[in-house]
Amino acid sequence: MPRRKRPVPRAIKEQDPGVPVFMVTGWGTEYSPEQLKACGVDRVLPKPLKVDDMLAAVAAVRPRSGSQEDSP
Repeated sequence: MPRRKRPVPRAIKEQDPGVPVFMVTGWGTEYSPEQLKACGVDRVLPKPLKVDDMLAAVAAVRPRSGSQEDSP
């Protein structure tokens, strides 16, 4: 992750902690859950990006309220 005064993911989380932040990378670098949380990143998706990976990531962070709004 690039070093900045205020990383973009963290700035997003400061504005709205409920917004999921995904990072897409072509680098083989692995980050610990603690590192990701510290930077404000919820999930890292590897390139080449696959639709199934994106859908799984969104499903993993999507709130489960049990309301009818969650139903198709």
